[in-house]
Amino acid sequence: MREVDRIRQRIQKALDKADLSPFTLARELRWDRHHLAEYLSGKKDSLKVEKLMALSDRLGIPFNELVPGGAKKETG
Repeated sequence: MREVDRIRQRIQKALDKADLSPFTLARELRWDRHHLAEYLSGKKDSLKVEKLMALSDRLGIPFNELVPGGAKKETG
């Protein structure tokens, strides 16, 4: 699995666990409404570090699991 796909999957799992849609979270974080959904669907290839940090804080995902090469094994 490509690293970016692993990161997308990790974010989606955290959203599911928190019972949040990407649109709701984007609005909460004051991002463009479609920004996170487009990343998760593959329309965007990356997110800026600031956005990854916000996701890490909000969803409780260790930051190293949101960057390529940061975490080699999948976590739940």
